[in-house]
Amino acid sequence: LATSLSSTDCFVLQTGSAMFTWHGNSSTYEQQQWAAKVAEFLKPGATVKHCKEGTESSAFWFALDGKQSYTSKPIMQDTIVRDP
Repeated sequence: LATSLSSTDCFVLQTGSAMFTWHGNSSTYEQQQWAAKVAEFLKPGATVKHCKEGTESSAFWFALDGKQSYTSKPIMQDTIVRDP
């Protein structure tokens, strides 16, 4: 589902005949490379459609059952407080 997307991550989406990687705007180059490697591992030799956040095709959103809201801001982790 589209609600699983996050701007800080990359995702791989495999449908019957299509393979997509999705790169959030705040994802790192390393994350993008790993997504491409995972896609190649899952379906060797397949044509992978790479989508950058904001440039997704209608086929991508259709595969996710439609465009929906998702996390588009970095998630702040709680500050860890340690005893001195």
